[in-house]
Amino acid sequence: MDTLYIMVCSHFSKEVEMVISAFKHVKLITYSPDCGKSISCWEWIKPLLKNSDPLDRPDNKSIYVLGGACCAKKLPESLKGINIHHVEQCFYLIANKITVDSYLLKRYYLVSQGWLKNWESHLSVMGFDRQTAQEFFSESVKKLLLLDTGINNNSIEEIEKLSDYLSIPYEILPVGLEHLELVIIKIIQEWQEKKEKKILADVNRKLADYSVIMELTAELGLAMSEDDIVEKIFEFFTILFAPGELLYISMVDGNKTILKSRPYYIIEDEKRVFELLKLEGNYSSSDSGFRLKIKDQKPGRKDEIIGFIEIEAISFPEYKEHYLNLALNILNVCSLAILNARFYEKVLEAKKQEENARIEAENLNKQLEILAAEAEKASIAKGQFLASMSHEIRTPLNAITGLTAILLNTSLDMEQKDFIETIRVSGNILLSLINDILDFSKIEAGRMEIEEEPFNLYDCVNEAVCLVKPEAIRKNIEVIISFSGNIPVSFLGDITRIRQILVNLLNNAVKFTSEGHIDLSVTGKKLYDNIYEVEFSVHDTGIGIEEDKKDLLFKPFSQIDASTTRKYGGTGLGLSISKHLCEIMGGTMWVESDTGKGSTFYFTVKIKDYNIEIEEKKSVIHIFEPEMAKNHSFKILLADDNPVNQKVLFNILKHMGYMSDIVSNGIEAIYALVSNTYDIIFMDVHMPHMDGLQATKYIRENWPEYRQPAIIAMTAGALKEDRDLCFASGMNDYISKPIDINKLRDVIMRCRRIDEYISSEEIVCKTQKEYEIFDRKELLNRMNGDEELVKELLELFLNNVPLQIEVLKQAFNERNLDILLHLAHTIKGASGNMGAKLLVDTSVAIEIRARKGHMEEIPCLIEKLEEEFEKFKIFVKGEEYNRDA
Repeated sequence: MDTLYIMVCSHFSKEVEMVISAFKHVKLITYSPDCGKSISCWEWIKPLLKNSDPLDRPDNKSIYVLGGACCAKKLPESLKGINIHHVEQCFYLIANKITVDSYLLKRYYLVSQGWLKNWESHLSVMGFDRQTAQEFFSESVKKLLLLDTGINNNSIEEIEKLSDYLSIPYEILPVGLEHLELVIIKIIQEWQEKKEKKILADVNRKLADYSVIMELTAELGLAMSEDDIVEKIFEFFTILFAPGELLYISMVDGNKTILKSRPYYIIEDEKRVFELLKLEGNYSSSDSGFRLKIKDQKPGRKDEIIGFIEIEAISFPEYKEHYLNLALNILNVCSLAILNARFYEKVLEAKKQEENARIEAENLNKQLEILAAEAEKASIAKGQFLASMSHEIRTPLNAITGLTAILLNTSLDMEQKDFIETIRVSGNILLSLINDILDFSKIEAGRMEIEEEPFNLYDCVNEAVCLVKPEAIRKNIEVIISFSGNIPVSFLGDITRIRQILVNLLNNAVKFTSEGHIDLSVTGKKLYDNIYEVEFSVHDTGIGIEEDKKDLLFKPFSQIDASTTRKYGGTGLGLSISKHLCEIMGGTMWVESDTGKGSTFYFTVKIKDYNIEIEEKKSVIHIFEPEMAKNHSFKILLADDNPVNQKVLFNILKHMGYMSDIVSNGIEAIYALVSNTYDIIFMDVHMPHMDGLQATKYIRENWPEYRQPAIIAMTAGALKEDRDLCFASGMNDYISKPIDINKLRDVIMRCRRIDEYISSEEIVCKTQKEYEIFDRKELLNRMNGDEELVKELLELFLNNVPLQIEVLKQAFNERNLDILLHLAHTIKGASGNMGAKLLVDTSVAIEIRARKGHMEEIPCLIEKLEEEFEKFKIFVKGEEYNRDA
């Protein structure tokens, strides 16, 4: 009822169109007038009502027919619902009845502008020619009267023609549109009133429907199965529609699963079930009921049919349209409940299956846990074994390589030098084997990590060649290096791993070549941004490799044949490790070879262009520098529990010109540092009583910054985790065993003397007594010169320490070692921050005695701690008094 249709004959359509143009929801339908013919305006109404669907057909009450009695009287009985505004004379629409009747009594023939437009056609339809028309009109009509509404400007010309044709005079009566406007407004008001009443009725009906749906929704919430939901639907439909028959068909994946009906025997009627399944559209209706599809209402799945329902022999069929709407709304709600019920049934079934699977899985998991635990134990044992073997083998190797390096720099005859050189080479081979096994273990466990640091590609290649050059010279083999000019020199990448691959390939080339030459070529290309793919190739003129044995090259622990292993040696790990390293760095490795003519090994890596010039390194050989200690004077402490390692490092340092003190564990190192000042401590990681990591951490926490030595880790552990632990404890650098003399020299060169951190004037300016009690200048520097902050910190320290000492006494009396150690450590740290050296030393002593179990000495140390605190307090108060004065 959103649009009002006004139907009027073409004689008055222009006038009505002009009037309704001011109204938004009013539309015009024009029909040809009957005016004595058998065709009525009904023929023009039918197109509006052609849709037989009662839900989509326009409401009859929104159609108003304006016309004379001759048109309206011929409407069929079935259209009584249509509003008809008919009059005895059509002219009553545009002029009041009195005016029209007065002219009719005077025997005037009234014409409208619409009729006048086609007057010749109208006279012809009436059966007149000019003669008969003149005869008829001259006898019955006195004058022609044009009711002029002002719509058609040609009306005067047309009335003159008609007057001349009929030989009858005419008059013009201006009537305007005011009367027609009143008629139209009255119709619109009547329509709006009916519209408002219908809206109110619809609202009330929808509220009632909503109440029904809400009640049904609550009921469905208690239903757990599709069968229960269908029972609820049947109950509600029985209450609402009082149907004689109900039929429900459930559809799952296009197949019917549940048939339910009332009475029950309907489901046995196969024809009826078949007809319901063949339903086209969403529903169909008949005089006694309707059939409907139930569809999935979820977005994107609205075409999926989940069921059908038939409601037949309903009571009160006059409300069928309303029933249909209500049924559709109810089924929309029920569709979700049905899907939920199906899902719930699937969940229950899945839970049953899950429970069975769980029981089966528990048994399987128990077996897997046993296997996993055994595998974990084996993996841990393997890692511990490799780490232990590496450590234990590297320790004697440290003595072998270190002492042979020392011996080679002493006075030896040629035979002795040859023997020592053989020992040195054998040690290096053994070290290489250990490194290969550790690398293979890392790769196998997925723990191999690639570092990224700036390096010079030329240096990398030259260093690799230098390592194999002595053996190549001995065999009279020339090593030729060539670089492509289209790649940069400086890169970001792991130089150690790239050099390792090169050395492996070059060693193999020297090993398997008896005469000829080795060519090392380096080329590359830019891939994108600053990423380059660098390709290395190592070509030799050696024995070559048979085609069917190339696949063995890159498999771990594989050699071409057993005789090769005996003749040339090796574990068969080198190429396997090298290929894996290439792949980790984004490249690969392959080989080309002709038997008897030689081989070419290729590998690629992806690395970043660093674009910064790196200082070129020169190749370094093992040569001691006795004058080194004169140019770089350091006081050195050596902490290692192994006498052989002590001897090796002591003598290596001695040949460099350094004399060093030796201790055997972390506690002795701390005692030594209390008594002396050292620039460098070479700290073994694994030592008894207190290891190197604990000792380093203790020194970093308790020694003032200007007395902190450089601490260099020494360990036979070769894993990255070992190095990370060293740096995390506070160590400055790292050197692995066996000790490489070049690396040792580099480490020493990176250190600085203690007196380079602070000038001697800053230390001498205080008396020894003041320095030991309280170093205010150090505290002030640490607080960036903030005097107020220093004052607040001192006040807080003076208030807290007495309380901590009391708790310390109580912990000792209760033999609570944890609290005792914690408080001693706390007082030590706070005292160090305040610059109270004596308090620090006494707290350290308490902590060390407690750790060693010397509890009998602690009461005296606590008493000493109280005395030193009182001195500190008096000194601070006196200093503040002097400053204020």
